[in-house]
Amino acid sequence: MGSVGTHSQKQSKENNIAFICQKCKVTEKIPKDVVKQLDFMDSGDPMDPPRFSCEQCDGSMVPLYYEGLQGITYDNRHLKRKS
Repeated sequence: MGSVGTHSQKQSKENNIAFICQKCKVTEKIPKDVVKQLDFMDSGDPMDPPRFSCEQCDGSMVPLYYEGLQGITYDNRHLKRKS
């Protein structure tokens, strides 16, 4: 394989942030650039993480783990389903 191989796969993982629905627990990867842009434009409470609407239900999706632009770390890994 050329220079595309596993390095680009690893890089693409790092360019996404995993979000989880607080209601149905489905996860989705959102591009980091989109999350940062939303975080930058949000003039609300900085303690509130960036959110998206869940496409599976009417729940709210929050980042599993995200270090925000204001230096706040949002850690919602406790919401993950136990295997």
